[in-house]
Amino acid sequence: MTYRELLERLSSLSDEQLNCNVTIEDPYEDECFPAELRICGEDHSSLDEDHPVIYIVCGSELGERCV
Repeated sequence: MTYRELLERLSSLSDEQLNCNVTIEDPYEDECFPAELRICGEDHSSLDEDHPVIYIVCGSELGERCV
Protein backbone atom coordinates (compact mmCIF):
# COMPACT_ATOMS: atom_id res chain seq x y z
CA MET A 1 0.00 0.00 0.00
CA THR A 2 1.30 3.46 -0.85
CA TYR A 3 0.65 6.55 1.26
CA ARG A 4 -1.59 7.79 -1.57
CA GLU A 5 -3.68 4.61 -1.29
CA LEU A 6 -3.76 5.02 2.48
CA LEU A 7 -5.03 8.58 2.06
CA GLU A 8 -7.82 7.35 -0.22
CA ARG A 9 -8.83 4.73 2.36
CA LEU A 10 -8.71 7.30 5.16
CA SER A 11 -10.99 9.63 3.21
CA SER A 12 -13.77 7.04 3.46
CA LEU A 13 -13.68 6.84 7.28
CA SER A 14 -16.39 8.38 9.44
CA ASP A 15 -15.63 11.36 11.72
CA GLU A 16 -15.74 8.99 14.69
CA GLN A 17 -13.15 6.71 13.08
CA LEU A 18 -10.95 9.68 12.14
CA ASN A 19 -10.94 10.76 15.80
CA CYS A 20 -9.53 7.37 16.91
CA ASN A 21 -5.87 7.04 17.83
CA VAL A 22 -3.62 5.52 15.16
CA THR A 23 -3.19 1.85 16.06
CA ILE A 24 -1.06 -0.95 14.60
CA GLU A 25 -2.22 -4.56 14.97
CA ASP A 26 0.36 -7.34 15.17
CA PRO A 27 -1.52 -10.51 14.17
CA TYR A 28 1.40 -12.74 15.15
CA GLU A 29 1.30 -11.55 18.75
CA ASP A 30 -2.45 -10.81 18.80
CA GLU A 31 -1.63 -7.35 20.16
CA CYS A 32 -2.43 -3.78 19.20
CA PHE A 33 -0.05 -0.87 19.74
CA PRO A 34 -0.38 2.93 19.54
CA ALA A 35 1.44 4.46 16.60
CA GLU A 36 2.24 7.76 14.96
CA LEU A 37 3.41 9.06 11.61
CA ARG A 38 7.07 10.05 11.58
CA ILE A 39 9.40 11.34 8.90
CA CYS A 40 12.85 9.74 8.70
CA GLY A 41 15.93 11.85 9.23
CA GLU A 42 19.21 11.57 7.39
CA ASP A 43 20.59 9.20 10.03
CA HIS A 44 17.95 6.46 9.58
CA SER A 45 19.64 3.08 9.17
CA SER A 46 17.54 1.73 6.28
CA LEU A 47 15.17 4.38 4.88
CA ASP A 48 15.88 7.52 2.88
CA GLU A 49 15.69 10.93 4.51
CA ASP A 50 12.14 12.36 4.46
CA HIS A 51 10.55 8.90 4.02
CA PRO A 52 7.28 8.70 6.00
CA VAL A 53 6.90 5.74 8.36
CA ILE A 54 4.22 4.51 10.77
CA TYR A 55 6.10 4.14 14.06
CA ILE A 56 4.97 1.95 16.99
CA VAL A 57 5.06 4.10 20.13
CA CYS A 58 6.21 2.08 23.13
CA GLY A 59 8.92 1.73 25.72
CA SER A 60 10.02 4.89 27.47
CA GLU A 61 7.70 6.91 25.22
CA LEU A 62 4.68 5.36 26.95
CA GLY A 63 6.27 4.31 30.23
CA GLU A 64 5.80 0.66 29.31
CA ARG A 65 7.44 -1.94 27.13
CA CYS A 66 6.24 -3.48 23.87
CA VAL A 67 5.57 -7.18 23.99
